[in-house]
Amino acid sequence: MLLEFIIGGSVILFVIMAILVYYSRAMSIFKIVALPYTIVMAAAMLALIIQLAGAPIDQFPEGKWDYVFHKAEQQGKVIVLWAWVRQHKDTRLYRFAYSRDTMKKLNQAKQKGRKGINVVGKFSMDGKVRRLDTMNGTSENKDRNVIKP
Repeated sequence: MLLEFIIGGSVILFVIMAILVYYSRAMSIFKIVALPYTIVMAAAMLALIIQLAGAPIDQFPEGKWDYVFHKAEQQGKVIVLWAWVRQHKDTRLYRFAYSRDTMKKLNQAKQKGRKGINVVGKFSMDGKVRRLDTMNGTSENKDRNVIKP
């Protein structure tokens, strides 16, 4: 849906730009450069939007969240967590620094999830370090529409 909207908007922008360039009294060099510049910028914008569309958020989830899936990436330097965030009532993808304790608790949550138990988590501050302090199994499934992998 977003891709079609961007492509449609780009076509309209190109047509408007072509009309403005055709009827403009500007110097010929500006007319020659304007349309290709618009095309290149629109293509760059489209590439950037596609690249950032699924990018994870570089922080810990705020408040309570329901575990969906996780994995370690970049040779074990970061953890990527897919969670249903209660505050936003939507799934979000998070990326944060690897911690053995956090990974252990997330693996336990994965095992509970495979048994059909909905696991609720919460990070809290422990001095300057964020720790995963809550990983409780519950049968709560309110406002949730998630397919578990």
